[in-house]
Amino acid sequence: MILKQPWVQAGRCAAASPRKQDFVAVGVTRAASEVSKNVTVNSRTEKPAPALFDPAAVRRIRADTAALESFYLAFYDDVVRYLTRRVGDPHDVADLVADTFVAAIDAAPSYDPRRGQVLPWLIGIAHNKLHRWYRQRGSDRDLARRVVGRRWLDADDIGQLEERIDAAALAPRPCR
Repeated sequence: MILKQPWVQAGRCAAASPRKQDFVAVGVTRAASEVSKNVTVNSRTEKPAPALFDPAAVRRIRADTAALESFYLAFYDDVVRYLTRRVGDPHDVADLVADTFVAAIDAAPSYDPRRGQVLPWLIGIAHNKLHRWYRQRGSDRDLARRVVGRRWLDADDIGQLEERIDAAALAPRPCR
């Protein structure tokens, strides 16, 4: 069976924590059963109209695996669609989707249905994860830019620095 998003497979998420990888693996196996329900029309895959997700069930996704499964299946495509339009690398999309659902599980007890619907709340979490990822990626690029072209310290340089540090520690300090 071919998955809709073949890059979302366990073990393919770079630098993912075990919790995140486990979550992606569980989601993929459950999403695979949902893919088989899709209808093919003119070589395009159309998903049947999604069933409404009970907003009160969001608070239960942390403890109830059935509620988590229905939550994941109901909103997975929306989160992936949001993130794929903003990120070019499928591995990064998979990591961000997993981060989004893990954050949603952590934030589920604080969800208030009076403040809005579930999908905008979840897309807001995805948006925040995406911007945190952009900031992190930018700081990684800045660090790489500062390091490129610089000479690394060798053993002699480190020895000279250690001698200077030791000499400075033994030198008398001026009185103020």
